[in-house]
Amino acid sequence: MKDIKSYKPTNHSLGSGQVLMEPYRPDQARIIVREMVDQLVLDLVHKGLVTNQVSLYIGYDNRANMENYNGVLEVDWYGRMSPKPGGGSIHLGHFTSSTKEIMDAFLHIYDQRVNPKLMVRRINISFNHVLPKEKAQLQPTIKQYDLFTNIDDEEQKDAIDQVNLQKEKKVQEAIITIKQKFGKNAVLKGTNYMESATGRKRNKQIGGHKE
Repeated sequence: MKDIKSYKPTNHSLGSGQVLMEPYRPDQARIIVREMVDQLVLDLVHKGLVTNQVSLYIGYDNRANMENYNGVLEVDWYGRMSPKPGGGSIHLGHFTSSTKEIMDAFLHIYDQRVNPKLMVRRINISFNHVLPKEKAQLQPTIKQYDLFTNIDDEEQKDAIDQVNLQKEKKVQEAIITIKQKFGKNAVLKGTNYMESATGRKRNKQIGGHKE
């Protein structure tokens, strides 16, 4: 996983966004990021796609944060002066549709680049450089070793990783099948039941309105 860069989603991307109904504390907003990533990864898998870069955008509330904020101000989506957004992008180093790999990347960005003292009002996530998995398999993969690397150990680790990825893929496909048959709320995680979570309510909406 490479360094975090500025937030710059590409044209070939898959994304999701929320404008929160009220300002959320950073720890609450982190829960929503986890929910959004979980759902978008399932969309990625369902469409037979993979990604090798992820981006996170966090927009801060322009009222709750202004009283004690002395940092950089920028014009927000609505033309108002607000604290400079948080977030960034990470290149994963390879194409993947693994929930664990993608989630780890998003939480790394969040924990490193989101101001823990500011209230959050907008969240956008994006999977960049999206390709069909068949096309991604044709992309060259280069793995560099130094003189002290034990090649046998690395190959054994790669084999274990592949087994774990296949297990995860089967779980993802099973969840997608259940959700298609019984609805998006048919399979939920503990995160979805936390007080600040929004996923269950959003799953009951179509085009931003209740069913």
